[in-house]
Order: sequence, then structure tokens, then C-alpha cells
Amino acid sequence: MNAAASAASSADAAEKSAASATSAALAASSAAASAAQSASAASASLLQTQNEQAPLPTVRIECARVMEQPSLMRRLFTLSQGDRTPPHFKLTKDDCTIAQGSAPDANHLVGAGDVEIFVDGATYAQAVKRQGSPSPMLHLYLNGVDMASDGELISLEATNQQNRLQFHITAGPHSQVLWASIYRTAGLVKPETLRVGLGWDAAGQSSTAPPMGPATPAVSVTNRFSLICAILVIVVLIFIWIYEGYRCDVFRDAKMPDWWTRAIQSRKEVKAQLGIKPVSRKVPAGREQEWLAAANEYLLQGASYQGFNSANINAYQALAADALARKSITDPADQSKAYFGLVLRVENWKPVRATFSLGRMQLGLWFAFAVCAGVFLWIVYGDLPPIDGSLLGLLGISAATTAGSLAVDSNAGGRDYMPTQGLFNDLVTGFNDDKQQIHRLQSVVVNLLLLAVGVVHVVQNLTYPTFDPTWLGFLGISGVTLVVGKQYMES
Repeated sequence: MNAAASAASSADAAEKSAASATSAALAASSAAASAAQSASAASASLLQTQNEQAPLPTVRIECARVMEQPSLMRRLFTLSQGDRTPPHFKLTKDDCTIAQGSAPDANHLVGAGDVEIFVDGATYAQAVKRQGSPSPMLHLYLNGVDMASDGELISLEATNQQNRLQFHITAGPHSQVLWASIYRTAGLVKPETLRVGLGWDAAGQSSTAPPMGPATPAVSVTNRFSLICAILVIVVLIFIWIYEGYRCDVFRDAKMPDWWTRAIQSRKEVKAQLGIKPVSRKVPAGREQEWLAAANEYLLQGASYQGFNSANINAYQALAADALARKSITDPADQSKAYFGLVLRVENWKPVRATFSLGRMQLGLWFAFAVCAGVFLWIVYGDLPPIDGSLLGLLGISAATTAGSLAVDSNAGGRDYMPTQGLFNDLVTGFNDDKQQIHRLQSVVVNLLLLAVGVVHVVQNLTYPTFDPTWLGFLGISGVTLVVGKQYMES
């Protein structure tokens, strides 16, 4: 019995020993596997580090050319000659050869456009293979300027032993650096050599297209026709803005009163009765008495205002002269008499509108500046650049100033008609008196200063102006001063 128990105990001990040995073997195997994984990870990390530290292979550029469409001037010229398919840039398939018969401005990048690059297929494939994840971006360089997002790769095509890359140049902060550099060295329309290169966002430019002799591409900011069009369009826009600003009430404190508008309409009706052209600026010579008789008859009929008396013509004409001299006429009876005098007046006259509003003028001024700058850059570059954030902030400040000024006027019961005394006097003079107010004067000075800075920036840099936040804060303080000054000194 004891012998059997001893044998069983020995068997258990042997079993436990075997289990312990198995466990030790498994642990050793796990440690070995872990060590192998660590070694593999270390090797991969070392390889990745070496790949990251090693420079990316250079993509050899064989040639580059510009994919530019014919200018509008050339299209109009060729169409006038009866050729509806004018030769411009006769492209070949596998290289950058310019075929005979291409237009003189072929291979010339003017503002925005496309650049086509032929690269060696082997070096490009090697570079792509070397790219890890995340892969570095291939960048287009023009005259040493990284085009970044303004030079987007839009197509990639393999032809024989080459790869053809096509980049689209758009107006933006990077392309504007290129154009500003060309503008300072060669001017707006004079072309200079276009040096095309490629590089990586982490390493910069690594290759440049070789010289191609007469086939070397050129670049300029714009062409003469686009520049002339841009200047003419801006002149027209400014003229429209000034003309409409003077002949309508959009920038004024109040609309033209009824007796003025009725006088204009009544004179048109009298002219129609006499067969005088409505656009005629004065009563034709020799028909003055005929005009007075017809005007008297028209006013006696009481078409617009009652109470006309032919015996008081001199008094009517005197009040009309006061109205045309920009004197305030507030009494309704005197306004009716001024109306009679304006209709009877033989000499031509222009209506006297209300005073200019400083808040409305400020908003209109900056809106016109933003539109003119955008249109000018759009025509010059052939692409509309994104508007700068600081200019949007300036427009927002101007809008807030105008809203605050209108709110003050509304709380005061609105602005009655007061005849204008001239643009500058209207802007700096208080509404309830004839004194120039400091809160108005400082607002005019600040806006004119920033406007001058903005215009000079557009002309010198061909970009939207970038205003420092401190200057925007200065304009904001100026706007608050204007609104508070109106509230406490003019209401």
C-alpha cells in the first residue's frame, strides 16, 4: 500500500516537472519571438530613418513649354483676316518643339495659364517609388518661386520613355509673388525668360529645365491689350461711381424733396407742349416769352401745387433763386412758391440734392475700391485672385460704422432735407449747425489715408492690399468715435 502511494506520488512529481519544462519552453519561445519582432521593428525604423534622411532623387527635366491660348487681340486680328483657325502653338506629342508657323507669342506665359513639363521616365519612377506615406508633394517652381497650391498638377501622361506633367497656374498668394518679382524687374508687359523647375515640399527645388535656345519659354505679368482694357474699365467704373453718386441720393442723408422732383417733371411736360426736346438744356433762343406763357398756363391749371398767382412771379423767381443758391427752404408755403419759380425759370438749372452722408460715403468708397481692385487684377492676370481677409475686415468695419450712423439718425427721427454745401463741407460739418466737427474730420482723414495706402499697394504689388490689424483697429476706433460723436453732438 505504501509502495503504491509512493509510486503515485512519484508519477505526480514527474508530471509536474514535465509541465514546468513545457511552460519554460513556451516562455523561451515567446521571448524569442518578441526579440525577433523588436529587431524587425528596429530594422524597419532604421530603414525609414535612412530613407527620410536620404535626399529624394532628382527628376530630370528634358524640356518645358507654355500651354497658352491666343490672346484676344490676336483672335480678333485673325478673325478680321478671315482665318477662323489661326495657328498659335502647334504642339508635338513627345517633346517641346515649336512647329514652324506658330504665332509670335507662342510659348509665352501671360498671367495665369498652363505649363507643360517633359521629364525622364526612369528618374520620375524612381522618385515616386521612394516616396513614403505620407508622400512628399511634387512642386512646380517658376523663376525660383515655389508655386505650391497656385501651380496644381492637373494631368500626368506617360509617352514612350517620358512622363508629361501639366500644371495649371492660378492667381493666388504664391503666383502673385512671381508676378510682383517680374513686375519690379521687367515691368507689366515686357517678357523675361521663364525658368521652370521641380522640387519637393520638404527639400525645395531640385531640378531645372535646360536652356532651349529660341524655344525657351517666356513669362510676363500681362499683355498690352489686357493692361489697356483694365485701365479703361477702371476709369469707366470710377466715372459711373462718381456720376451716380452726384446725380442720385444713395450716398446722401435724405432724398430730394417732392417740390424739387415735381419741378423737374413739370418742366418736362411744358417742354413737351412746346415741342422742345426733353434733353434740351435751355429754352431755345427767341422762345422765352412763349415759354413763360406756356408755364403760366400750366401752373394756373394747378397740376401739382395750388395757389399760383401770375402777379407774384417775381417773388416766385426770388425763392427759386434762393433754392438754387443752396439756401434751406423749410416752410411749405415757400416751397410751393419755389416750385412755381423753378418751373417758370427760362434758364436751365440742376436740382440741389441733400447733404452727403459720411457713413454711406465710407461704405460706398471701400466697396468701390474692392470692386475696382478685383476687376483690375482679374483683367491683368486673366484670373480672379482671392480677396484678402483684411480687406473683408475693413469692409465689415465700414458696414458697422454705417449701420451705427443710420441707427443714430433713426433714433433722432430721421434726417430732413438740407441742401448740400459741397462734398467736403457735408462730410465734416455737423447736421444741426454749420460747424466742422472733429469726430467727422478724423474719420475722413483716416479713410483717405487707408485708401491711399490701398491704391499704392495695388499699383506697386499687383495684389489686394493687406492691412495690419493695428490699422484695422484704428479704423474701428475712428468709426466708434464718429457714431458716438453724432449721438451726443448732432442728435
